[in-house]
Amino acid sequence: MIGLKKFGILALLVFGLFITGCVTIDEHVKVNKDGEIEDFWVSVTGLPYIVKEEGSLCKGKGLSNYKESKWVLKDRRITNDGIVVVYESHDMICKEYWFNNKTVKLVGKFKTISSESIRGIKITKENGYIIFEQYSKESSDATSVPININVYLEMPGKIVESNADKVEGNKAEWHLTPNTYNKITKLYAKSEIPLIPGFETIIAVIAIISGLFLRDRIRY
Repeated sequence: MIGLKKFGILALLVFGLFITGCVTIDEHVKVNKDGEIEDFWVSVTGLPYIVKEEGSLCKGKGLSNYKESKWVLKDRRITNDGIVVVYESHDMICKEYWFNNKTVKLVGKFKTISSESIRGIKITKENGYIIFEQYSKESSDATSVPININVYLEMPGKIVESNADKVEGNKAEWHLTPNTYNKITKLYAKSEIPLIPGFETIIAVIAIISGLFLRDRIRY
């Protein structure tokens, strides 16, 4: 199978472990009206207890490959479901959830977005539309791990074209399985660029005033 970095998913799972079982990656992307990524975060669920200690996922290869980050423990608390630890670096926030059922969830979120931090995503503005493309790319981190990948995209305006599995208004979803994510080469969505907030209301008011003015002129 093609490596898990094929859709620019931060290589969160590339820490040299062979995982068996059901693992799911959820990627969330939000694009603003300027064609910039406003928010981006990834979660990995279903990881088994095969790491050495708390913080080893946040501080391991999965996140530190991109930049040499100094991780600081910000929070550790015990819940009814298990243990939650929160680490923070200069550009990321990372959370590990160690559940009582012997599985681990990893969540990584960028504090600031840059082209260096998110690979494989291209956003362009063309003829009044914003186009989102996330490319598949061969990786040397190939694995035979059966993994489901879900990508959730929020665009600034109504999506008019996409190869997503589900489109509703300005949101699109791709649900990739081991049988499909090594066949698709690109995620694609094209959305309208929204008007300035309140612009439509202003136009409507001007139209009404103009209509009344013309009516009064015709009357007299």
